[in-house]
Formats: sequence, C-alpha cells, structure tokens
Amino acid sequence: MEHLVIFALSMLLLACAEQPSQKAIAKEDLYRSSVVVVEQPNFHLARDTKFRWASEVMILADPQIKIPVNAKASIRQHLQRELQNKGYGFSQTDADYELLAILGLGGDAINHEAEDVFQLYPEIAATSQGQDKGTLTLVMTKVNQRNSVWRGALQVFAAYDQISPEEREQRMRWGAHKLLESIPLAGAQ
Repeated sequence: MEHLVIFALSMLLLACAEQPSQKAIAKEDLYRSSVVVVEQPNFHLARDTKFRWASEVMILADPQIKIPVNAKASIRQHLQRELQNKGYGFSQTDADYELLAILGLGGDAINHEAEDVFQLYPEIAATSQGQDKGTLTLVMTKVNQRNSVWRGALQVFAAYDQISPEEREQRMRWGAHKLLESIPLAGAQ
C-alpha cells in the first residue's frame, strides 16, 4: 500500500500543472465507456467472501475541478452496493479481501499515470470534442497481501458539474455495475 500512497502524492503534484477543459458533454456520450479487467489465474470468490475498504476513495484531480463534497462516499457506496447485490458481504474485522478505489479526473497525464501504475489501459474509442476523461480504478488484494488478485478500470467522459446530482448518481450506479460486471454472483463460480 505504500506504493499507492507515493503514487497518490505524485498524482496530486501532477494535477496542479494541468488545466481542466470543461467543454459541454453531448448527452449521447454520458454512457460511452471502456472497461479493462485483469485477474490472477484461478481467481475465485467463495460464496461467503467478505470485503473491507483499505482506505477512503482517492480522488486525483486538477485543483480547479469542482468535486462534489459527497463524491468519495458516493463512489464507495455504489461499488459496495454492487458487490452486495452480487451476494458478497463487508466486514472490517474478518474480511478476506481489501478494496482500494482511485478516481482520476482531468487531463490525460493524470489518467495515463494511473494506467501505468496499475497496468490497466482503458480507452474510449469515441471522442467527445475535447472532453476530459475520468478513470475509476478498483484494486482487490487479499487481506495483508500486496499483490492484486483482481483489478479493473472504467473510463468515461468527465461531466464535472454539467449534469444534475440525480443524473450523476444514476451514472455512478451504472459505472459501478459496468466496472464489476466480470465479478460473478456469489456461489455462481
């Protein structure tokens, strides 16, 4: 996890040099996405698998980008709810796996740096006239181990404050589902 903290600090410094481009996003581009998932061979979640969060959600963004106050909690809530809907539990005391979520918002430099650290390279095929991209990365490790057993990244066009709070929540719900789509229902493996 020390590597992740160093990565987060370097990303914050890099973000200070970027300038956000807040061009209007076309409605049809709100749900364009690219998802990349990598898992260890023979990765299997047991029916009674429990997760816990390694830390709060990290957001790496240009300081000029207005991040909603509840963004970290909302991202965590949607990811956790998606795993619970699949039949998995959460426990701080007897978890099997830890989760770490990182959201990169802003210029390509922020997203490319995260891609290189986690070796995940999502890329939206379509363009949205200079619209920034945001990448949500989720890493799963066994408790007290450093190497990931599953990691995924979802890239979408960043909408910043161009959509309503309700639409933002709907989009986060959809994003959590897309990112965790490869995780089977508990007991289905």
